Amino acid sequence: MVSPYMTKDFMQLSVSLPEEWKFKHKLYQQWLLKHCKEASKYTWERTLMKPDAQWKIRFGEKYLKGARKAFYQKLLNKPTKTSMYPYQFYFDNDRSIQQYYSNYFTENIDRLENYIELQNDVKSLFSSSSFLTKLTQSIFYLFLSFIFK
Repeated sequence: MVSPYMTKDFMQLSVSLPEEWKFKHKLYQQWLLKHCKEASKYTWERTLMKPDAQWKIRFGEKYLKGARKAFYQKLLNKPTKTSMYPYQFYFDNDRSIQQYYSNYFTENIDRLENYIELQNDVKSLFSSSSFLTKLTQSIFYLFLSFIFK
């Protein structure tokens, strides 16, 4: 099963949208309020508030999310409690996931051979110990090389 958010058509559409529509999740929030009103009654994990007003996105991301993250990461030393999806925990504790991404990276990094500076940047990102840096950024660039080639 493929995520609808990772299809070639959706990725091309996403990249083509004006940045001001995507900035601070404005398009997502407006779409949610117009077409999915029921969903706006639930607390959004990203902000820890209901996404029914633009100020809540800014306030929640800046203050509530930061305070919660500091509490769990700094005081309780339990960073996996700050996300519904503790990717770093999964990655650190599952050798098959590590191997899968390592193989993908190794098999595809040559796709950027005509873009040496980008290739070096992607290698640098992938060498990071942070899951988000390593995978969501470096693998994303490799994925885009498939789409826009």
